[in-house]
Amino acid sequence: AAEVAHALRSRKEGRASLEIVENPAWEEGQATSVLAAKGVVRGPFLLAMADHVFADEHIARAAALDPEDLGASVVAVVDPRLEGFPALDDAVRVAVVGDRVAAIGRNLVSFNAVDAGLFAATPSLFDAVAEAMGERKNAELCDALDIVAAGGRLFASEIGGGAWDDVDTPSMLVRAELRLRRERREQRVVAKRRELCAMTARSESHALETNERQSTRVEIGRGIVAHPEAAPLIPDESASSPCFVFTDETVHELHGR
Repeated sequence: AAEVAHALRSRKEGRASLEIVENPAWEEGQATSVLAAKGVVRGPFLLAMADHVFADEHIARAAALDPEDLGASVVAVVDPRLEGFPALDDAVRVAVVGDRVAAIGRNLVSFNAVDAGLFAATPSLFDAVAEAMGERKNAELCDALDIVAAGGRLFASEIGGGAWDDVDTPSMLVRAELRLRRERREQRVVAKRRELCAMTARSESHALETNERQSTRVEIGRGIVAHPEAAPLIPDESASSPCFVFTDETVHELHGR
């Protein structure tokens, strides 16, 4: 806990004051960690799984939700993109009907979304957590949320675009790291391309003729090697590569594939 607190307070991105609440009973179930914060939370709050990696826009969208305005105790951020979802068997499943969650849990047979692990909640959630802990040993947060859903006060909000990761295993950690590196690289490429858009290279046209009187056209752009991200014919995902070869169908036919 001390290492986590130090890492959070050392971050330069934010200047929010932090109050670290330790849960000595964490081995008794996930729900105990939620209940440990009851004494310091006095109004609507955001709740996020510590091992989930979200995009900034996901957090911003969740922070804009107002459960009380909706008449909800909790608004769960859900992801309906089930096809190809990694580790679906281990995900918390959600049955959404309209704008409300009808049921939530790991063992649902009929479901149309997964819980992303991000919630806009009110302090009434603590009552449901306490009830779930009284009913089940080692209760999870989803057990408490299912109680809220049964009362019609658990609403759903789709996560929208962008990827997120649930880091439960070493392989999932690698997957999350690769995704973040790819996205950051693409962001740098896009930013650099915008910066250089005014420097679009002049192109020269040359005709190449063979004995068979076939011709092709070569476009030479100055600066493409130094700044490949400035060339609009290079896809963003490839623009950080150091080497490119361009050809066309005419060259293929003349010199072989």
